[in-house]
Amino acid sequence: MDRQQRGYSIKAVCEARGISRAYVYILLGAGKLQAVKDGKRTIVTGESFDRYFGSLPAAAFKQQSAA
Repeated sequence: MDRQQRGYSIKAVCEARGISRAYVYILLGAGKLQAVKDGKRTIVTGESFDRYFGSLPAAAFKQQSAA
């Protein structure tokens, strides 16, 4: 996805982040993502997309010893 994009469809958010439509709506309902309406279309703002996904912590993995 273009980092300068102003908004994303629900489908684009799902595809970019590998999450379900239901989870996108959960994030919207919780106020973690913001959206605007354009007729029937729901557009997630690029600013909220970048802010939320940029705020997630890095994954930590335990080092595994070679067998």
